[in-house]
Order: sequence, then C-alpha cells, then structure tokens
Amino acid sequence: MVYKCIRFSPSHLKPLVWSISNRMYRTRYWVVALKGLMLMHGVINCKTYVGEGRDAHQVFGIMQELVLLQKLQVLLDLLMQIKPLSNAAMVPLVLEAMDRIVIEIFDVYGEICRGIAIVLMNIYSSGKVEATMALKILQKAVIQGEQLSSYFEFCHDIGVLNASKLPSIERVPEDGTITRADN
Repeated sequence: MVYKCIRFSPSHLKPLVWSISNRMYRTRYWVVALKGLMLMHGVINCKTYVGEGRDAHQVFGIMQELVLLQKLQVLLDLLMQIKPLSNAAMVPLVLEAMDRIVIEIFDVYGEICRGIAIVLMNIYSSGKVEATMALKILQKAVIQGEQLSSYFEFCHDIGVLNASKLPSIERVPEDGTITRADN
C-alpha cells in the first residue's frame, strides 16, 4: 500500500521518509529499527511514474561512468560487510532482511557489470586517465567477484533463501576470459 501511494503520488515521499526516520530515531528496539530500515529501503527504491523509462547510462560520458562505477564498487563493499552475528542469524526477520540485502547486492553487481561493458566499448576513444581508472575498476571487479562467491555461500549457509536462487556470478579473471563462479 505504501509503495503504491508513492508510485502514484511522489509528493508523499518526503513526509513518509520524515515519518519513518522520526519513528526510527525514537525507538529503542532493534526489531523496529530493522523493519524501519527495510521499509525505508523499499521506499527509496520504489519507482515513481515520473522517472520511469530513462536509461541511467545513456546521458553519461565515459568519465562520469567511471566515477559511478567507483561509487558502486564502494557501495558493494559496504553491502558485503552486512553479516548477522551467529545468534541473530536464526531470527526470521534478520533472514528476511538478509534476503533483501542479497537482492540489492546482486542488483548493484549487475549495474557494475553493465557499466564495465559500456566503458570497455568506449575505452579506445578515451585518454590515459580514463584508461587507468578503467583498469583499476576492472582489477577491483575481479576481487569483488571472488568476494561475492564467498558472501553468497555464507548467506546460503545461514539460510538466506535468495542466496540459493541466484544465478552463478560471472567474473572477470586476470587473464581476461570470462568464467562462472561455480566452476
């Protein structure tokens, strides 16, 4: 119901975010805070009809794409740090939150892969600075691909449902050929 309201009337977004933030600020209970964070995540990711239909990568130049990729890689590193303590891993609400984290991680990694493909298609027309940035991003992508496999295995082991449903992760190995993480 909340997401439908925001989709049809984006003017409700600001008061809703304020209300959720205010409630979370006043709580002393981790369950309320976690539910609030999950709701806030859904609200922020809720697509409004005003902005749909635009390709996020279409108005970008190669330098802007590289900067965005760096930010997405930092975000991915932060998301992979989210791991419940052993006692909390069996709480259904924590597993539900981890389900959403796994989906978010996969979405961010997908955006990184799409951005790398865009950069690689246009790298020959760019300068040395852009090429150097692209190489660093590719090197980090190799490391993150390995970390993702370990993270998803951890999530699967604690019972996160979406971790077992995800397709294998395509990684960019150091020699430049593409392999699957499950090989």
